[in-house]
Amino acid sequence: MLAYLATVCEDGSFKVIERQDMIKAVSKKMDNETLRAIVKFLQDNEMLDKKYSDETKYCVSVLPKGRVYVESMREQKQEIKLSRKMARFIIVGSFIAAFAGVLAAHFLLKLLG
Repeated sequence: MLAYLATVCEDGSFKVIERQDMIKAVSKKMDNETLRAIVKFLQDNEMLDKKYSDETKYCVSVLPKGRVYVESMREQKQEIKLSRKMARFIIVGSFIAAFAGVLAAHFLLKLLG
């Protein structure tokens, strides 16, 4: 939810956002009560500032603490992607090196034998 709000409120100003848009961005199974709880949690943790809300809309802004959190989550995701790529590279590289070693040993044995 916070990542969605951070993209909507990119410039740091207050934005009016439809509740249904917020729900769709996170989960289709979410209801208004869960959304209220999430917004309250983010407010309590000083990540979100709510100017007002009504039955269909919120007027919110993401605070600096929330932006820092979102950015750190994005960096962690990139690190995980890089480590997965590195793991694939190591596995494929090991397979190729082992195959080349067996092939070299085979030819060396044929030359000597």
